[in-house]
Amino acid sequence: MTLAAGPAPGLAHEQALLLAALFGESGDLTHTFKGVGLNPQRGLQALRANGEALAQRALTAAYPVTAELMGSESFEPLASLFQKARRTTPRR
Repeated sequence: MTLAAGPAPGLAHEQALLLAALFGESGDLTHTFKGVGLNPQRGLQALRANGEALAQRALTAAYPVTAELMGSESFEPLASLFQKARRTTPRR
């Protein structure tokens, strides 16, 4: 499988495009996967859902008492908010 050539071909560039699309910094990967027969939006949805579920499990494992006290109905949305805030916080 080959991806469509862009202005800066290479794996690093393709990964940067994927991360930007995954985190909502750019919208469309259609041009990247043109002619490959894949649905990039469906793939992004799956990656986002897996990332959110992983964040919830990681925070539950790190803070089991808090998770138990709050209950999953409250703790899971909090974990999602934490993940989103963490993504937008600049790293040093």
